[in-house]
Amino acid sequence: MKRHLLLVPFALLSAAPAVAQKSFPEIHPDRTVTFQVKAPGATNVMISLEASASKKSMERDEQGLWRLTIGPLTPNVYAYSVWIDGLRMADLGSPAVKPEPLPLSSMFEIPADKPQIFDYVST
Repeated sequence: MKRHLLLVPFALLSAAPAVAQKSFPEIHPDRTVTFQVKAPGATNVMISLEASASKKSMERDEQGLWRLTIGPLTPNVYAYSVWIDGLRMADLGSPAVKPEPLPLSSMFEIPADKPQIFDYVST
């Protein structure tokens, strides 16, 4: 029975991209990044980048969508977490979850003009 309870969070994470209308975070050409989280009942939603110790507050609209645009950022792969009313979690709207035993972070890439060491190149 306990084994089934462990699978529920992973099932939710894998189903999230299929129901998302638009993939977030959205990477803009100027290397800014827009995050969006749907949490209509939340009172406080924040984003934290793993490279930074600080959290950035998101702004809520009338429909309960929380948004934040940051940057511009330097080209790199970034890991981030969403904090909803103090609870840290991966971004359920993002298809890129950081591979770890308990996924609490998502990932995104700011592309560079030239290939970087972390870019995948097929031949």
